[in-house]
Amino acid sequence: MTSRAVIEEFWQRFLFVRGLPQSARWQDCFHFETTPAGAEHALGLVLQGIKRATFTSLHAFQQRGLRPPKRGDLSIVTQWDGVPRCVIQTVGVLILPYGQVNAEQALSEGEDSTLEGWRIRQRNFLMAEGRELGYTFSPEMQLVMESFRVVSNCGEQAGQSVHHLHFHVLGGRDMTWPPG
Repeated sequence: MTSRAVIEEFWQRFLFVRGLPQSARWQDCFHFETTPAGAEHALGLVLQGIKRATFTSLHAFQQRGLRPPKRGDLSIVTQWDGVPRCVIQTVGVLILPYGQVNAEQALSEGEDSTLEGWRIRQRNFLMAEGRELGYTFSPEMQLVMESFRVVSNCGEQAGQSVHHLHFHVLGGRDMTWPPG
């Protein structure tokens, strides 16, 4: 696993380039999925702009003593081994029952081509997570849908042959920080 120092250095470079106070903190630092292959696949989808949302059970936040994300939160996404690859910003949060997730919401996760495919994959994930955290899956269980955008990235999947911190500059209107 990557050391906390590497992640902190990545974060401090991000803050410096953005002109943010060094005291600013990230909401979360995590990798997607529960296997190395799944984590790398999901990270690639994020860096390609295909994966723009993620679903987490509300139980998971509660069991881990964490608050759900809020609009404007910044989080570091890592590879499976903990190497930081990008910073995402939460642009929307919706809490809804698993059974009420619609196709547009499910497909924004970028990992399935149909709502039914999403339901099967998500149900399997929630059942496995439930065994680990001590809850039972049901179609009524609450999910936290976090929509996000990449605000900084680095590495080969960002099109880099020399690793460096990479930022997106957006135009067309006055920009503020945090973006929104």
